[in-house]
Amino acid sequence: LGSFALWSAKDVDPVGAGRASAAGFFLQSALVAVAAAIISGALAERVRLVAFLLFTAFYAGLVHPIAASWDWGGGYLEADWKFLDRAGATIIHASAGAAALAGAIIVGPRRGRFPAKRASAPLASNVPLSVVGALIVWLSGLGLVAGSAQPFGAIGDAIGAAGVVVSANLAVSGGVLAAIVMSSMIYKRVDPALVVNGAIGGLVAISADPISPALWQAALIGAFGGVIVTAGGPLLERLRIDDARGAAPAHLFCGVWGAAVVPWTNADASILGQLVGAGMIAGFSFAMSALLWIAIKYSIGARVSAEDELAGVDQAILGVSAYPEFAEP
Repeated sequence: LGSFALWSAKDVDPVGAGRASAAGFFLQSALVAVAAAIISGALAERVRLVAFLLFTAFYAGLVHPIAASWDWGGGYLEADWKFLDRAGATIIHASAGAAALAGAIIVGPRRGRFPAKRASAPLASNVPLSVVGALIVWLSGLGLVAGSAQPFGAIGDAIGAAGVVVSANLAVSGGVLAAIVMSSMIYKRVDPALVVNGAIGGLVAISADPISPALWQAALIGAFGGVIVTAGGPLLERLRIDDARGAAPAHLFCGVWGAAVVPWTNADASILGQLVGAGMIAGFSFAMSALLWIAIKYSIGARVSAEDELAGVDQAILGVSAYPEFAEP
């Protein structure tokens, strides 16, 4: 993709150039894989595998590199608006959340999700596995945030990265606590799914700038991410949008919040520049993703048949049962 590429053909001497393009390429590959996983969660249980793979190739090869180049590549958002996104709150999370939202709208809800005028929440299939997955995301997310926000070239960089990890961990903790409190107040119980998403929302919110905030500020930024996640799910249900894993609240909404709050802790950023940057990245991702999902829907088809959806996409696509203990004899 020419100037959008992360691997420069001229970067043949990393020592002389002062940077290793292979390392940057690997990090960006990991980040865009995270984005693909975010999108897949929103479309679970009804999207065709071939349709999703086609969309992922388009997103990873075109949408993400272009949006990332506007800031991380020295593009107009950085040059003209002083937009700041150190670890991907918008470039990774809000962009993927917007793509997931577009897919959820165009592919449509799971069958039986919105009978009559009320939402019917499908039963959670494996809550313990979801919690374990969230713990893995929590731990690995600290490394992604530190690796994206802080270079590693000297002992001072390692010390700075340690501070980033502590701030990010406090933000995740704040998101968890806020989700616990909010779900207890709203639903009179602690909802494990909301607590899991609260952790992710806190991590996303701090990703815009995990370097500048004081520790208490990082905790508050993450806590408000937990509030957003808790309130975002019911909002989508009112709009009859079936986001199976809450990708839009946890990644799109919290990513925009993370970008918008940067000027609170970093005087070099402006609220206008941050809002313009977040809006441009999320809007571009939503528009491009919507166009592709529409093209897929009316060409090869975006979702499985009604019979396959009822049987389960594990059986229909892979030929195996994810939960054989629940299978009918």
